[in-house]
Amino acid sequence: MTSRRVALLSLAATYLFFFEYLPPFKRVHLPYDLEGFHYPLLNYAAKSLGEGRFPEWDPSTYCGLSFAGNLQAGLFYPPNWVLFAIGAVRGGLPFKALEVVVLLHIWLAFFLCYLWLRRRFDLLPSALAAAVYAYSGYMVSQVQHYGVIAASAWLPLALLAIEERGPRSLWKLAAASALAFLAGYPPAWFVFSLLTLVYAAVAQSRRRVVEVALTLAFSLLLVSVQLFPALESATLKTPEKKYGDGIQGAEFYLSFFLPNYFNLNRSSNAPGEPTAQYFYLGAPALFALGWTLYRRRLNVPALALATVSLVFMTNPLNLIGPVVDRLPFLTEICRDWNFLAGLPLAAALLTAASLHDFVAQSPRRPVASFASVALVTAWCLRQFLTWLPGGRDFSSGWAAALEPAVTLALFSLLLVTSRSPVLLLILVGLDYKVFGSDRRFNAGDFDADRFFSDARASRRLEFHGLDDQVYRTILADPASRLAIDDPGPHPTDFRHYRLSTPQGFDPLLPAPYKRAVEAFTLFRTDRLFQINPSNQALLQRLAVRYYLTSVHSSSHAFLASSPDFRLLQPAESYFRIFEYLHAVPVYRWENIIGTGQRVSWTPERRELLVRSGSGGRFILIEQYFPGWTAMIDGAAVPIERWGQAFQSVQVPAGEHRVQFLFRSRGLRLGALVSLVSLILLCLAARSSSP
Repeated sequence: MTSRRVALLSLAATYLFFFEYLPPFKRVHLPYDLEGFHYPLLNYAAKSLGEGRFPEWDPSTYCGLSFAGNLQAGLFYPPNWVLFAIGAVRGGLPFKALEVVVLLHIWLAFFLCYLWLRRRFDLLPSALAAAVYAYSGYMVSQVQHYGVIAASAWLPLALLAIEERGPRSLWKLAAASALAFLAGYPPAWFVFSLLTLVYAAVAQSRRRVVEVALTLAFSLLLVSVQLFPALESATLKTPEKKYGDGIQGAEFYLSFFLPNYFNLNRSSNAPGEPTAQYFYLGAPALFALGWTLYRRRLNVPALALATVSLVFMTNPLNLIGPVVDRLPFLTEICRDWNFLAGLPLAAALLTAASLHDFVAQSPRRPVASFASVALVTAWCLRQFLTWLPGGRDFSSGWAAALEPAVTLALFSLLLVTSRSPVLLLILVGLDYKVFGSDRRFNAGDFDADRFFSDARASRRLEFHGLDDQVYRTILADPASRLAIDDPGPHPTDFRHYRLSTPQGFDPLLPAPYKRAVEAFTLFRTDRLFQINPSNQALLQRLAVRYYLTSVHSSSHAFLASSPDFRLLQPAESYFRIFEYLHAVPVYRWENIIGTGQRVSWTPERRELLVRSGSGGRFILIEQYFPGWTAMIDGAAVPIERWGQAFQSVQVPAGEHRVQFLFRSRGLRLGALVSLVSLILLCLAARSSSP
């Protein structure tokens, strides 16, 4: 069977695996971080490009952040360019388009893994092993984390490049590494890099390790257009120690063998993270493990990949944690959780090798073929009916061992008897599907485009849960800021609505901004803080004009009775907006009488006409960030930090035109470096072609 035919068949299999998410069904959607974090970033970029503006600055949260420096926005990840084009044309990115791209990465993971394994093993072992990698628990449970899925998808291409002889083949590794990085999640890229080095060391030679290390270093030049502005942002970032203590609970690892140990049925209220996870490896991997133990023949590369992953995951005897904590760059990109990606990779390699060996050592026995086909068909039908809406829930706890045990027994029976590729793939595929693709941890109960994209696709402005007239009132002042009550919309949703809030949720939270806020109130978590409407000093410091709440909030009664707030009408929607009557503007003079009038107000360009009798300090409540410059009447002036986190300039007496302009220096220098590196990569790829 040709690779092209395998690609088409595996694409069809991926569609069947996730059909309920895709047209024409769209019964469920991918929830959590994909919906609440990644989608707003990508939609903001798409809408900005549709407006004819390259999004370098994001004013939506935390009084502004560098968008060019936000790795998770994926501005320079090529698959996202398709999303940006769709969103620019439609006036907003359909969430379904993002889901399709994410699920295509699952298919890509299968196909690239198949190509890698096919160099050494037969077709059927390679296909089943690729299914272990792409459709087993880790990959399926991480579909909400776009950067993780993308990096995992490109990892087999890197291993394929290592398998090919000669330094010229390493252009594939450079491309795979660059794509894994540009996808937007550096901890996943760190795992990608370490696993490629380990594989080169055990599967090839010391010289190959050096070549791989140099290639990974070169790939960082390819991604300079994203790396350099990210480093600019990192200079202000609040430090985060995310490595943790290691994942050490034995119960956690049962989910690799028992697909529903933690009761992840859609109808259940299973325990929360980090205990209740889904990492089921499936019948091919479990069979391969048993055959390896029976044969007592270790697969060294698979063992090395699994061992390194487990060491970084579990932090045995606290060996890894102190090393990571002492190295600032590792603190940001080395996280125990992400090394779970190495286990399905090792399992896929072990599966391909073991099944290849089993087929070579064990002759087929066609005598019992009819019986095995009948049993497999009956079991698949039973699983499918159980999975259908309205079917009974799958067993949990130790009882969850029954279904995988039966599937493993039937899988083994098929290998001994008919070895029908069609039956084997149906059995394995259905086993993965019923436990994986439609479970509570990654399936929301509605089509998200009904909530997000339809309104923007028709180019209507709409804030769901807020009266349209009120929304247009606050939207008319692009310099205004809203405080968000609890419960309320998530701050990241403001990227959809062209609104700005001083609150937020982003790993790029600058340390000066956090200190400025903590002078008035405490952060509830490492990224979230609440603004009490009675804290007028904080409201004025952060230039809050509107307060968003609901009748179900404890703050509503205070706001309704306070003479300092006015309820905007009509007030019939779920969310209500109160205007703070003593609000001060985002731009203002410090301690002198003067005026300021907006001339131009876009995220990257703030232009004002200001007047004063004496001159003095003019303040912009926008985050002080590398890349901001200021001009007065066309002449450059220095920007001074004000209030720890914001900007100000000294303006002479009289009338003047003041401009604040954001242009990331790292973006422009990085683009030049990336362009030169890309030309070199293309030349290397061309010279390596036959």
